[in-house]
Amino acid sequence: MRKIVFSIFLALIFISSSFSENKKSVEPIVIEANELVFNQKSNKAVYTGNVIVKKGDMTLYADKMEIFLDRNGDISKIVATGDVRFYKKPDKEGRGNIAIYEKKSDTITLKGQNAVLKQGENIVEGEFIVYHIDTEITEVKSNKKKQRVKTVLFPKEKEGNK
Repeated sequence: MRKIVFSIFLALIFISSSFSENKKSVEPIVIEANELVFNQKSNKAVYTGNVIVKKGDMTLYADKMEIFLDRNGDISKIVATGDVRFYKKPDKEGRGNIAIYEKKSDTITLKGQNAVLKQGENIVEGEFIVYHIDTEITEVKSNKKKQRVKTVLFPKEKEGNK
């Protein structure tokens, strides 16, 4: 049971980091799903069916979320699959088929034919969007034949031009 609670706490770190914020918060993480299976022998928790993760002003949706723990009970990897969407108020959102957090590389990867990150009206699209948490570098890659990386940027209006 302690590992489940610890897993939920570390899922919070994943969610917070996915929006380029490494601030620690006392806000709880609430995970809802149709089912949770925790296998203590394999150190794996699997949430399935309409998974909703909420923490403060951030919400993540997925069909399934797997949390992998190492021998010490620390999260080594989190995989969210199936219509993954996340929103952070006031204006950040993203979507893809798969979202993966990997502790070893300290990265979050969003995958899918239409992986998208948005902030306000600004958009970046690609098949693979990799965010390096420690360096705050984002890489966007695509299959060169089928889809190219696409970015749409809207300039901010100056105060006098409104």
